[in-house]
Amino acid sequence: MLYGNISTGYAGTVTFSSSDMQAGLPAGYTFTASGRRRATFTATLKTAGTQSLTVKDTAVATAVGSQTGIGVSAASTAASFTVSGFPATTAGVAHTFTVTARDAFRNVCQGYAGTVTFGSSDVQAGLPAGYTFTAADAGVHAFTATLKTAGSQSLTVRMRRIPRSWGARRASGQCRRGGAVPHFGAEQRHPGVGFKFTVTVVDAYGNVATATAARSTSAARTPGKGRRITRQQQRQRRACFQLQLQHAGLADPHARGHGQ
Repeated sequence: MLYGNISTGYAGTVTFSSSDMQAGLPAGYTFTASGRRRATFTATLKTAGTQSLTVKDTAVATAVGSQTGIGVSAASTAASFTVSGFPATTAGVAHTFTVTARDAFRNVCQGYAGTVTFGSSDVQAGLPAGYTFTAADAGVHAFTATLKTAGSQSLTVRMRRIPRSWGARRASGQCRRGGAVPHFGAEQRHPGVGFKFTVTVVDAYGNVATATAARSTSAARTPGKGRRITRQQQRQRRACFQLQLQHAGLADPHARGHGQ
């Protein structure tokens, strides 16, 4: 078809390609000398934007044809969500993150108007209320959350009433501990009988503190100076003490920390 005329004797083989790397394309096809000189094929474009389809002869490099400027739009129904932007953090510090609605081919659903809810592996987390996307969001919206439990945590967003449509992101790095206070518990004991107990330094959210070096005293301990926590115990944020109660009944031993 050098001059645009239909080649009545063409019997070559053609293959198909596209600017859309996700496209579903026809298999190669061989024309026959006695067959038709025009054939209909089916293709599926999946990536939003302007795409093209190309057909070329397998033997003649210059025999190429294309259709360009094919507009492809994302679906308006979300198949999944991506959650991004939440950094490594300290327990109790609020941060902003972004939720993006995507169709089955990972395109941003700019027309998404559904409602989402939030969850987290951190049962203490402060999470956003449910939210309904608007046309102004164009499929992307920012939210704020607060993680409070130390360790590797995740944030999850789900489409309301469609549990299978969801997305999640594991928070990068570790959620570090906040300001620390001593904490311990003791079992039932008998008056005059000494026993050991362990003091563990925790923050306001129950996380074991990692940045506290202190001297600890017990209000219910027998008279004497407070015991300094060793370097190894500082690293572990826990230490063992000896305690002796003098009277029967309920006792409320408590510890308090003193800076160096």
